[in-house]
Amino acid sequence: MFNAHFEFVEFELTGGLISRKKVPIPSDLMGLAKEERVQRLLKSTFQLVDEKSSLSGNPVFKLKDFIARKYLITLKNYGSVALRSNKADLELAVKTLRKYILRYQRKVATQLQKEIDANRNALAEALLPTVVKSPPARWRKFMGASPKEDEIHSMLESELNDAFGSAEENLKKIEVKLVFKGITYELLTDNAFIQVARKAIPSISKLHEEYDAAREAKSPQERERANHPR
Repeated sequence: MFNAHFEFVEFELTGGLISRKKVPIPSDLMGLAKEERVQRLLKSTFQLVDEKSSLSGNPVFKLKDFIARKYLITLKNYGSVALRSNKADLELAVKTLRKYILRYQRKVATQLQKEIDANRNALAEALLPTVVKSPPARWRKFMGASPKEDEIHSMLESELNDAFGSAEENLKKIEVKLVFKGITYELLTDNAFIQVARKAIPSISKLHEEYDAAREAKSPQERERANHPR
């Protein structure tokens, strides 16, 4: 049996950079394509919020990066590891990050919804003249062959509402992933891995400890009697 002094760690934060979120806009809403095949190939996106918005999500990522710098060690070509002696502290730090995200979500929800509404309405007004002249063929089953402008406007708003989503829906996409993965004995005895690990963690003289499973299974009294037979 063996016990490694560190573990591989997957530590990820997804959905946090709100300023980078893109809203997919179907090409037929912009009058860019009539043929179905071209519509599938031609893609366009719109910023959920302005890049200069205060809702960047950077505070969340800064805390995540701080935790990574404090506890994770990069082993080139292998991934990130954390010392077992730091595992409890790392888990506590990530728990704190999750609590911070909940507070952040509550804090920015109202402002984010206002920006989403403003950007969605601005896009709807910009697209409306084109869509009125040439409504998407896929809408015909909902509005008939000769829809009125207010019907087209309502349909456009409905589609953009679905594309943008709400503040709550977008904020829920912020997720933290922390997964520990054990290191195999084969890897711990691989010369290439040993060299990389020792260079990255010079404070460790040995990467793991080996022990006799049968011996460890005994009680302290049994081990004492085995070591000092009468």
